[in-house]
Order: sequence, then structure tokens, then C-alpha cells
Amino acid sequence: MTATVTRSRLADAAVFSGWTLRPESFLAIYSEGNGLSVGPLSPAELRNLARHALIIADEIEARHTAAADEAAADLARIVCAGNA
Repeated sequence: MTATVTRSRLADAAVFSGWTLRPESFLAIYSEGNGLSVGPLSPAELRNLARHALIIADEIEARHTAAADEAAADLARIVCAGNA
């Protein structure tokens, strides 16, 4: 199955911005009702997309956790220095 990219317009949702995944296996990204649609995607392509999305989400979450841990450690140092 070969997916194609086409321009897409949401006539009934002209203010919508975001992405959609349709049951017909089309993935689309919109900005104020205008966007690009790619598809149809095979079940394997959809699963691959989902795996990549989960990997990226895990990496973002790990960065946020590391930043929060660093901020907590900095705050603990400041509090301890104030009590010394």
C-alpha cells in the first residue's frame, strides 16, 4: 500500500488545529482547518507510528523528570544553606 500526501481542509471545523487519525487510516495535521493528510496507512505503518510516538513520549517524560529532580536538588541545597 502506497500512502500519498494531499492538502486537506476541514470545512466544518475551520478553527481546528491539531492532528487526527481517521478510521480510514489517514493521518492529518491541521492548522486552523487547513492541513496535510497522508494515507492510507497500512496496519504495520500505523503500529510503527505508534511505537515511535511512545518512544518520543518516554524521552520527553524522562527529560522532564530529570529537570524536576535537578530543580528539587537545587532547592534542597538553597534551603540547607539557609539553615546552616
